[in-house]
This record gives sequence, structure tokens and C-alpha cells, in this order.
Amino acid sequence: MGILLRKHCEKSNPSAARDNAWSQPVAEPRNLGFVHVTRAFETVREGSWDGRQTLGNTIIRNFEPAKINITSSVVDSNGSSNTFQRPDKPGKVFTQTGIVWLTNLPAGTSAERSKLIRLANGRYVALWEEWAYSGNQLDYQTTKSMIINEQGQILNGPASLSARLNPSGADRPFVLDGKAAWITGDAKTGTFRLYSVDTNLILSNATIDPSGSPQPTTYTDHLSAGDTLKLGDKLQSNNGLYTLVYQTDGNLALYTAQSKYLWGTGTVGQPGYATMQTDGNFAIYGSDGGFRWNTGTTTAGSRLVLGDDGNLVVATTSGTYLWASNTYQAVVRDRLKAGEKLLPGDKLQCADGRFSLIYQNNGDLVLYKSDSTPLWSSGTNGRPAGYATMQTDGNFAIYGPDGGFQWNTGTVTSGSFMVLQIDGNLVVYTPALTPIWVSNTAQ
Repeated sequence: MGILLRKHCEKSNPSAARDNAWSQPVAEPRNLGFVHVTRAFETVREGSWDGRQTLGNTIIRNFEPAKINITSSVVDSNGSSNTFQRPDKPGKVFTQTGIVWLTNLPAGTSAERSKLIRLANGRYVALWEEWAYSGNQLDYQTTKSMIINEQGQILNGPASLSARLNPSGADRPFVLDGKAAWITGDAKTGTFRLYSVDTNLILSNATIDPSGSPQPTTYTDHLSAGDTLKLGDKLQSNNGLYTLVYQTDGNLALYTAQSKYLWGTGTVGQPGYATMQTDGNFAIYGSDGGFRWNTGTTTAGSRLVLGDDGNLVVATTSGTYLWASNTYQAVVRDRLKAGEKLLPGDKLQCADGRFSLIYQNNGDLVLYKSDSTPLWSSGTNGRPAGYATMQTDGNFAIYGPDGGFQWNTGTVTSGSFMVLQIDGNLVVYTPALTPIWVSNTAQ
């Protein structure tokens, strides 16, 4: 059983008074910690907020939960306990049993609205919002996510998400189709959205109709034999860069994340449904059941697969391609690992395609928004283009064709890698996922 905790030992800022709806802003960070309980609670009670103020596992002070008593055995990735010293009390040694700290936020930043969802195979998705305190001002910064295991070790992330989390307790996260899911919305207007995050930290979302009418379905990666696309349904590649949509006009169309049209069946004006038949044929039928279009494939059990390269194929169970849309695109990566290079014309692209880092033929390395707005550059315009590389010593550097040095990040941790995040930030991370250089271009 995993529990996500927030550290509440920060100093308050008494000079910045707030109204009664908020406690005083804090000067020190609120970080997230993970506790793995090796057996379930036999009795779990929340404290009562009535006149009796009955104490349960949650202790209530001034009508606010103060702390949680964990009575089961707990373990963490460093053994049964961590011993540490606090900077404000150098003469004392403290032992924190069973807690793995997941974040190391700067002063004035708070991890809020935290959520923890257990997926299969001992994987957890941790979600939280980061807020910044400045005087009496409290501002939302970003929503973060990471994948951890049952020992609290970080497997993927942290990564920013273009989503918000409702206040803790206002909604309950859950597992949906193997993903961490939660719902946000406004009960007054009846507007609700379903968000989900997979183990690659790819975010999906859909509108929820309170009337209960059927909503479009988004399939990931493939359609199995017997699966059907209704009007509005989608098939999306694993990396989120390509989407096949069965449009309401009857056309089945393939698009990039930037809405560039790549391919279609040409069945406009004949809406119905598209199905991956059990006989191996992928076909489109009209609402009257009449045949409209098909791939002409006949191997039973075949699947329709949308690859990360943008190619739509009908493949057998052994992986043999029977039909293809021939829309192959050069595979776009969002990161450079140690030893990898960018040559002139090469680029990195974030997972949702909104930002690109391009090593241009004029020698400049430039970060763009999808609307071609430049956000950052290395300032090497006009120098002979050579290559940009994430060196094994942890330094990201640009060299001319003669091997002459042109620019670098000045980072020195071996094994570091560079990532273009979906928030627009270009970041160099150490193997321990500590950022050591950032372009400061978050949008």
C-alpha cells in the first residue's frame, strides 16, 4: 500500500497576512514524500469534524488535519530509516522512518493537491500541483507527474502536464484502461473533463457529457480484431504525435499533432462506422450497412496499428504488414541521451508536438513554438554548422565542422541527458533526474 505525504514543517511568513480562508504563506518548500506500508490498515478512521471531534487515524487540531499516524510497518528504498541533519538544528540528528522524498523544491514553492494512483506491476503515478508563494501572493505554476515503484524509486519523470487537479478530497483518482485517471470540472456549469496519464506520462483528456450520451473513444496504438470506430472516435499513436479520426463527415483521416493532414479514405458524405473485422479486413460501412471502403486484407486476427512513425498498417499477429497507408514520417525524439548528436536539419520535438528544437543550417540551435515563434537560441547563427551533442561527461555542446568549440551548457555530470518538455522548457537532467541546466522557456 502506497501513501503520498506532504511535508508540513515549513516556516510561516507572519509578515504577509492573509484572510481567514488561508493559512499564512510559507517561506520554506512543501515537498512530497512516499511511504510504502507493507500491510493494510486493520482499522482506518477519519477524525470527526462534529462537536465531539472524534480522533481517528487523522488527528484534528483547530478543525484541520494535523498529521497521520502510520501504525503498520513501513519500508523505503534506503532501508528501514533515513538519518539526517536539519540545517536549522546542526547539533541534532533526526531519523525519518519509511519516507522517501520525491521532490526537492526551492524555497517559496509548495507541492499541493497531491494524488497517488497504483497501476499494475507495482507502478504508481504521483500527481501534484506546484504553487509559488511571494509575500501574500499565491500563484499556480504547473502540474507535475512521475512514475515510481513500490520502493519510491523514480522510474519516469518528473514531467509537466497541461492539466489541473481538483483540491484533495474533491475528487478521487482511479485507474482507467491501465492509466491513472481523474475528473475535473465545474458542477455549476456542468462542464467536466476526464484526464488520464499512462506510464510514459502521456496525457489524454476528453469531455464528459453529464447527460450520459455516448462520448467519442480514443484507442491507443491499435485496433484489435472486432474493434469498431464510431463517428468521432480516434486511434492515437503511442507517442501522441499522430491521430486517426473517424470524422463526422464520414472520412477516416490521419493527422499529425499539428493537425497536418497525412492521409484519408475519401469517404466524405458517407458516415457510418469503421471496423477491424475478425477476417483481417479493415473496412468502412455506411449507416445503412453498405460497404464504403476497405484494405482488402484477409488474414484472420490481424490488427490495425498506428505506429510512432505515422504509418498506419494492417499487421498479422506475427508482425507482417499486409497493408499500409505509406505515411511514414521520420521518427521524432524529445530527448538526447549521452553520446547522441543533432546534425544540421535535425530536431527534437516535445511529446505533444507544440515545441521544437532545430539545429539549423545557419549554425544556430533554436527552440520554437508550433507557430514558429522563437523562444530561445544558442546564439551561434552565422557560424559553420557542425553538430550538437549530449556528451558522455554531461555537457551539451555545439561544435563546428572542423571540431572547433562554439557553445555549451557547462554541465559536468556524467550520463546526463537533455529533454524538450511539453511545457516548452529545454532541460539537462542528471541520471538522478536533477535538473542542472534549463532554457527557462516554460509556457
